Amino acid sequence: MKTCPQCNTGYPDSHTTCPTHGVPLNEIRDLKPGMVIHQSYRIVRKLGQGKMGLEPFRRLLNDKRFAHAAFIAETPVEEPGDEERNVKVLLSLVK
Repeated sequence: MKTCPQCNTGYPDSHTTCPTHGVPLNEIRDLKPGMVIHQSYRIVRKLGQGKMGLEPFRRLLNDKRFAHAAFIAETPVEEPGDEERNVKVLLSLVK
């Protein structure tokens, strides 16, 4: 993910410049409070430090009260293939 140094808006890695300001984007490794993702979603705060476990996460993903909400799940990526494995686990939790 990349962000604009002027407006702090987040963009996919495929972008090289901010479409609004025309400046080069900065690569980020961690989402921080105040960042805006896709010009719509503001990061308000970081919840916990992970290690919630699969069952509570499954309940959260399938809770109808959050059906309208978009959120970003940060998962650890330490080795090649971790992203694909994490996506498969997340998809397996959704009913």
